[in-house]
Amino acid sequence: MRFTFAKKSRAESSKSRLPVWKKIGLSAVVATIALPSWSAYASEASDRLQQVLDILSTSHVSGVTEEALSDAAIKAMVDSLNDPYTEFMDKQQWSQFEGSLARNYVGVGILISHTAEGVYIEQVFKDSSAEAAGLQPDDIIVKVNDTDITPENAKDVATYITGEENTNVTITVLRGAERLVLTMPRKAVSLPVVESAYLDGGVGYLKVYSFSDDSDEQFTEILEGFQAKSDFRSLVIDLRDNPGGLLESAGYMASNFIKDSVLIHTKTRNGTDNPVNIVGGATLPLPVYVLVNENSASASEILAGALQDYKVAVIAGTNTYGKGSVQSIYSLSDGSKLKVTIEEYLTPLGHPVNKVGIKPDLVLEGGMNQLLQVLRLAGVKEFKVEKNRSVVTVNGMQVDDSLPAVEEDGKLWVHSRVLAALAGAELKWVPEAQGVELIVQGKAPVLLSGSQAKMVGDYLFLDAAAFAQSFPGVKVEGTLNQLALGASAVN
Repeated sequence: MRFTFAKKSRAESSKSRLPVWKKIGLSAVVATIALPSWSAYASEASDRLQQVLDILSTSHVSGVTEEALSDAAIKAMVDSLNDPYTEFMDKQQWSQFEGSLARNYVGVGILISHTAEGVYIEQVFKDSSAEAAGLQPDDIIVKVNDTDITPENAKDVATYITGEENTNVTITVLRGAERLVLTMPRKAVSLPVVESAYLDGGVGYLKVYSFSDDSDEQFTEILEGFQAKSDFRSLVIDLRDNPGGLLESAGYMASNFIKDSVLIHTKTRNGTDNPVNIVGGATLPLPVYVLVNENSASASEILAGALQDYKVAVIAGTNTYGKGSVQSIYSLSDGSKLKVTIEEYLTPLGHPVNKVGIKPDLVLEGGMNQLLQVLRLAGVKEFKVEKNRSVVTVNGMQVDDSLPAVEEDGKLWVHSRVLAALAGAELKWVPEAQGVELIVQGKAPVLLSGSQAKMVGDYLFLDAAAFAQSFPGVKVEGTLNQLALGASAVN
């Protein structure tokens, strides 16, 4: 199979896409292909299989049905391959798979978080059932329908709230001293697949959660909006924790940066190379940074690998997942699907991805540290990181990264890498002092050790107040659940 991606104009709709597509995800790299009739595969082996099905379904004392036997036989055949990406999906499983790719689910439209205080609402989605019913951020969920929420079942709250579309769910919350009982319908909810922010310094930020059917169109529209700004200086693409999606979506995103080149090479069981090409793409003459981590997989690795091979972007973070195989989806007669590994893919320069991943150009550990360092490289000069319970924002932009901090010994301790990133400092462990040396170019090193440094589990935390005294440009305000860290421009 050969695929060519030509850069689309904004007027082109998803209906104009290629009739054959591949999905590339942590659990799938798939192409939808019509399955030939069973007779095309008729053989002595298939005849024997049918005979066994007939005998067992008509003679076995258990009364087992042919459908149940067929499902068991398919599962056994698939399991015998020892391939986690080849699988059989019934109609319901296939629907769930498609929904996960598009980030769709049936619920009320809230994002919840777990803290020592209980399960609280972090975000209420716009135009959702939850918004209409009156749920608000910071409400603490204490009951769902007739089930009281306890520490033992708190992890199951999302399961209690979601359910069949157009059925009602009653959620009881605490809002301060007030107890509210609110009933609302469950409806289809679509989570965003691309989010963006435009930061001071002319830095565009694009967070891609999934390579769904329209994510490339959203990506391109936002990018064109950035390009229309006179002060646009650099771009950050965040692919961390993105498990993949449609190959064509990754291809069209790549066409914003790459002209007339190979996107990936695919290698079949016979060793045949079927390149996937980009035709009529564009370039972006600005610095581009791509954030990846160990959960960036498949389509994320395709995009990151191509931008890295063509030296279009600096890849930063940690080594990616290493999902470099291609699956095809075969539609069966009853609407079920068979997903089969058919190819391995390589980067444009022929680097393998499967079980290897993409090695970043700049290795950075820790989510918040990764984000702050890359934003600084991209041109952001000043930072304000705020934490309200588990909701974290960076320069007003809500992020998925946590702000690792603890309160112990009457002090507030913050992860050493985060503080170093805010100060624009290089971090160096000094074993003889059981502390760290922080180095800012052109300034004397600062050593924090003894009572100013503390191991929390496997990670080094620093006394935030002592750090701020050593680095006047860094400000620390508030407590553990209401925390603000600021950093002025590093000179």
